Amino acid sequence: ALRAQLDPHFLYNCLNSIAALTAADPAGARRMCLLLAEFLRSTLHVGSLAQISLGDELALADRFLSIEQVRFGSRLQIARRVDETALGCRVPPLFLQPLLENAITHGIADLVEGGVILLTVARIGDDLAIAIENPCDPDALTPMRHGTGMSNVRQRLAAMFGSAARMTAQAESGRFHVQLILPVTLHEQ
Repeated sequence: ALRAQLDPHFLYNCLNSIAALTAADPAGARRMCLLLAEFLRSTLHVGSLAQISLGDELALADRFLSIEQVRFGSRLQIARRVDETALGCRVPPLFLQPLLENAITHGIADLVEGGVILLTVARIGDDLAIAIENPCDPDALTPMRHGTGMSNVRQRLAAMFGSAARMTAQAESGRFHVQLILPVTLHEQ
């Protein structure tokens, strides 16, 4: 189920980008192939795990974002504010990837100038707060949907943390914001 959550469009987009780059930028195409292979290898490894450290989850997110940065170039910028004390917290593997993919697909990709995705992680008492914020075209916004990616994340968080986990999403003034509040868990449950 974990591997099935990877959006097939992500793979198609990667393969199409690689095909387009082969003539225009062979080195970029090769780099994207290597990044995609490493990302897929990493996802296969964590597929058998119920939990991983947030530090490992952020490393997976970085691999995913590296692939997307080859596709989008300077149009995709990433800013991070990560509380180092949160890196040992336990989380479900690949729960950030669909949220970041949404930020790119429904935000950055729709904007000619692209933009910055801000990823913020903070440990606040017994809670782990994670926020993903991205620009979006306010004129293109449809009523907020709770698609497969967000639904999948909600279900996975509920399975691991029950009602102690919360997720909110809202669009406002050309920005889309997803906020996750999870209980701090330092050892595998």
